[in-house]
Amino acid sequence: MIGATIEIPAAWLDGIAQDTKDKTSAKSALSKALANKISSVAVEDDAILERAMNSMLGRAYRSQINKEEVAKIALQNLVENPSTN
Repeated sequence: MIGATIEIPAAWLDGIAQDTKDKTSAKSALSKALANKISSVAVEDDAILERAMNSMLGRAYRSQINKEEVAKIALQNLVENPSTN
């Protein structure tokens, strides 16, 4: 009797976990299929390919600028407030 009391909730939780895994797998498969289709269209259309590259490079550039600004501020803070440890 005690075994059944433990097994039912465990089976229910396994079902929920499997449902989550199935949804994640389906989303992953869909994302891969979309990426493949989009990349094949982009390769065939020079204008789309150029816009995609500019978008990606723009994001990477802005990200790098932000990283360098954070590093500059951190270094300035360390110079102005050196650690005593």
